Amino acid sequence: MRTLRSGLAVLRSLVFLLAASVTGTPTARAADVVETSTAPPVRFATYNICGHNCVKDDDKGLRVSEVIKETEPTGWEADVVFVQEICEYQYNSILGTLTTRGYIGNYAQTIPPKGREGLCLNKSGYGMAVFVKGVPAANENGYNSADTDLDLNTYRDPVNKVGRLESEDIKSPCIKAYVQSRPMWACSVHLYWGAENEATSAYRNAEAKLLGAKVAEWNSIGNGTPTVVGGDFNTQPWNPGTDPFYEPFPTFDQGSDGIMREVDETDAVFFQRDATGSAKKCVELRLTRCRSREPTHYGASARKIDYIFMTSRFFADVKQGLGKVL
Repeated sequence: MRTLRSGLAVLRSLVFLLAASVTGTPTARAADVVETSTAPPVRFATYNICGHNCVKDDDKGLRVSEVIKETEPTGWEADVVFVQEICEYQYNSILGTLTTRGYIGNYAQTIPPKGREGLCLNKSGYGMAVFVKGVPAANENGYNSADTDLDLNTYRDPVNKVGRLESEDIKSPCIKAYVQSRPMWACSVHLYWGAENEATSAYRNAEAKLLGAKVAEWNSIGNGTPTVVGGDFNTQPWNPGTDPFYEPFPTFDQGSDGIMREVDETDAVFFQRDATGSAKKCVELRLTRCRSREPTHYGASARKIDYIFMTSRFFADVKQGLGKVL
């Protein structure tokens, strides 16, 4: 079973003000400029819908419906929804509804229709997606909206990208858009699988470093752009596969070197539940942040492998939202 993980945060006023200075993009009136204390929250949700193996003929669109519900007033009213393990026909169904509500979408195919016969119910393609309620960023200053899928694969020849080592094409579909008049990058994530003691964990760790480097790049250009990455990272919080995302913890070095915060890291109830003793140390030091693990995947054991990371200098009051298990 999988948890639908959600979170929210406030974009700092600096980001809102930047929107008024970009040519050809939405602008903010002076009366609209808000401080962090009064800015409306931006809401995010991520869900690995297991749209192939878990969907049967009698499914009746349950998982598609759950994604759509997250955008409704009776749901989470998410501004951004990250989806993994989604068949292309499911993506098209979701986008058909969300387009009428002001959302844009990006789908990245990781397995083609004939890649694995019968993988999806109607033999459509399979991959991952991101949906954003906002206005697409203009194609300017080197940005190309038609080229926003990140290639995170490991190659024997990385320079020429020849000899992919992963059995599935590991991509991250991204969208750059104006959300509540503020610029933002949003990327859906599904890193490679395998236990930490398996050779394939090296692929996952390398993919994480590539994605973390891209986030750092986006935040070093000009004034930087707020960035959110969400999805199935296939590893637990204290493992190397999340090092490139968590920003360093000044009181207690937890091995991280990223520039982001995660929606679960202030949930003290789960600080003491890890395999390394690090979270127990968080409790002993009475820290307010920790690489912690409320479970998101329930199988042979309960594990946290799904995350929503946000660049810390642009987001304030990062919190966990609601969770649903299907």
